[in-house]
This record gives sequence, structure tokens and C-alpha cells, in this order.
Amino acid sequence: MNDEAFTDAEYVLTLRWREPGPIAEVARYAASIAEWMPVTVIDDSAPALAAVHAHALPDSVRHHRPGQPRVTGRHGTAHGVHTGRLPGLRPRAIIAAHDVRYDRDSLVALLEAAPEADIVLPQTVLRPQPWHARWDTARSLVTRAVVSPWFVGDERATAVICRDTFQAVGGKESPLLHDVPELQRIVDSVGGEVVTALDVYVERLAPSVPRFWRQRLRQAGDSFGHPARVAGELALLPSILLAARKPPLLAAAALGTVIVAEVGRRRAGGADHYRGDAALWAPVWVAERAVGAWAAIAQRIRHR
Repeated sequence: MNDEAFTDAEYVLTLRWREPGPIAEVARYAASIAEWMPVTVIDDSAPALAAVHAHALPDSVRHHRPGQPRVTGRHGTAHGVHTGRLPGLRPRAIIAAHDVRYDRDSLVALLEAAPEADIVLPQTVLRPQPWHARWDTARSLVTRAVVSPWFVGDERATAVICRDTFQAVGGKESPLLHDVPELQRIVDSVGGEVVTALDVYVERLAPSVPRFWRQRLRQAGDSFGHPARVAGELALLPSILLAARKPPLLAAAALGTVIVAEVGRRRAGGADHYRGDAALWAPVWVAERAVGAWAAIAQRIRHR
């Protein structure tokens, strides 16, 4: 590997905190990435928190507040300009949530996966792996097993995108930076090339248990942009209720989900990254999504 792999890319780390978070750890991580490529923090946090973040980040990392003409750094220097647009000048940007943790190898692998694509999505691997992380990992395994041009994955934490494409699909709107699935859907809707890189893995910090529960309905809502996926997930609950009348059939269906998840775990070298028992959580996740898909529909109707 050499530094030429990073010459056309920069790293955009997104923050949207309403209460204090581990900014010191984020600052250390951002500083490590800045050794290889430019790093910009897009900070949509509450104003008081954003001021704390600006002070905590090293001078090697640019700190931007959306809608602000510029943000002043620790020593009075301007760290950047208006951030309604994706900042910087390099052709590609790696967009990542604050809890994504790339290393040098995963950065290079992502940038080399499909350099001509409009957006490339890697696979996130939760670390560490308590029970709720394995539950969520089952979701990733099932979707890995069925990813195709007609049935896309649902990785929501990070992607690399062509800057021109981002600007063309409405990149002046900073919320797109915080919603990778929505950005993916928009790029796909205008005919852009969306690549799910099944063999590129990046670690993500496992959420706390309260945050895990808050994510259930939101993740179910991520399917709305993909009709085939929505149809499949809405069919889960009626299918489970019918199978429940015959326990052997229900058991066979549960075993089937484990097999599908195991296929996803082994696909594209995934067995080297996902725990061997993660597929056993697939029936739990399928049951959750069976209910969550209908709950997400109901929520959407209520808010119309």
C-alpha cells in the first residue's frame, strides 16, 4: 500500500449530538485518519456542544457547522467555510458516522472496490459483540445473503461517494450526510451506480442497549425506498402467523432463516469477520422485522 490510494479522497465524519458524547475518543480517531487524508467533521450538534467539539478536535481536522460562514478553531484560525455543500476539493468523499472505525487497510479496500461507481457501501461489523449486537448482526447477515441488483443491502453508517454525484442529487442539503440509506436511494433513483462491496469490512462501535431499542423502528423504515424489500418484509408477519398453526412448520421456517444468515456470514469472506453464532439470532431479527415493518407503515401514515 502507498499514499497514492488516498490522493483523490477525503474523510467526512458526521456528528449530530444533543447531549455530551465521547468527543475525546472521536478526536483521537479523527486525528489518526488525518495522517492519511484530509478530515472534515460536519457538526449538526446543539450549539453549545458544537463549541466544545471545535475545541476538542485537533488542528489537523476541519470542523464545520452547517449554515455557518465559518467556524473558528482553537487558536483563532478558520477551520472552514459554509457546509451546506460537501466541503473540500477532492473527487471522492468517505462519509462516516462518528462510531465507524476504519483502519488503513479498510480505507484502501473501500477506495479500490469500485472507483468508477457513484456510491460504494462497505459492510459494517459491530464491535464488541454483546447479545444485542449479535441480534443486529443477524440483520446484516440476512441482507448479505440476498443482496443483488434488485435487493440492496441496508448498511447505514458509511459510504464513499463521488463528489459530483453528491452535488448533483441535492448535496447542498447537509441532512443527506447523516442518512446514508437516503443518499443511496436518491443516487439509485437518478440512475447512479450503487455498489454494495460485500468483501470490504469496517468496524463500528456497538450501540448501547437503549440506543439499540431506539433503532428498531428506524431501521424498519429504511426499507421504504426499495419496493421489493418492503413487500418481502410486510409478508413476514402473515407468513409467521400462518406457520404458527403448525409448530413443525414454524420450526422449519426458523431453521431456514438461520441457514440464510449463515450463507450471508460465509459470503465474500464474511466468516473471518462475523461471529460463528451470529446466524443463530436470525429468527429473532426476522420476528422483530415482521412486526417492525407494519409498525413503520403505521407510523408513516400517522405522520402524514
